Amino acid sequence: MFKKRKENIKRQAPLIYKILQQYILRYTTLLTVQYSQNNVDVLKREVDKSPSCIIRKRCRALLAKMSAPSLSCQAVSDLVGCCRNLVRDVIHSYNKEGIDSVLTVLPKTCRPSKIKGQMGHIDKALENRIPRTSAEAVSVI
Repeated sequence: MFKKRKENIKRQAPLIYKILQQYILRYTTLLTVQYSQNNVDVLKREVDKSPSCIIRKRCRALLAKMSAPSLSCQAVSDLVGCCRNLVRDVIHSYNKEGIDSVLTVLPKTCRPSKIKGQMGHIDKALENRIPRTSAEAVSVI
């Protein structure tokens, strides 16, 4: 039953699939990386020694693209083990801003917590009345 469903999908819109495949191939083959040997050495060093896993993934993706420029973003992402968008974003940021943009991780900005200023009062309330369940702790907070 699953085969019939798969065949029906292909039969219904083969033109759309051909157009999408051509678009993806055109888009991914346009990305190129301009680099120097010094940058390659820095990336190799960071792959081995960086404590951040996101930086290691970025470096691996760039090194894969530099070693085989004809690979598409999807092929590089399959090799590295990350998503295609990460590879694309890393290549774009490297081409625009250089190697420092790849080697830094910016902190996520979020809205400030409403209870940040109340932590002292919450600690005192929890010390005075020790909750037995998480539901009691939530009601105190």
